[in-house]
Amino acid sequence: MADAPRRLATEESTAIELPYSEVCIAMRVAGQVHQVELFMEGAYPMARIAGYPPVLPAEAGILSDAEGHYVPALLLPKTTGSEQA
Repeated sequence: MADAPRRLATEESTAIELPYSEVCIAMRVAGQVHQVELFMEGAYPMARIAGYPPVLPAEAGILSDAEGHYVPALLLPKTTGSEQA
């Protein structure tokens, strides 16, 4: 059985390869490995890429799983069309 994806708690950071999101492309960090910290800005989760202004977690490649926990996108298990029902 595969290990469960690594979940991130707020105020926790991890090194991840940043996605090719519009924000990461504009910041010229897409495809690079950077330290990213997940934190709360009031009631909203945000991601801080070291040396850059805060962005939304999904823009930094951190998605929420089915249980509402934050997981780096590259660690989420792949699903097929039949499993998404």
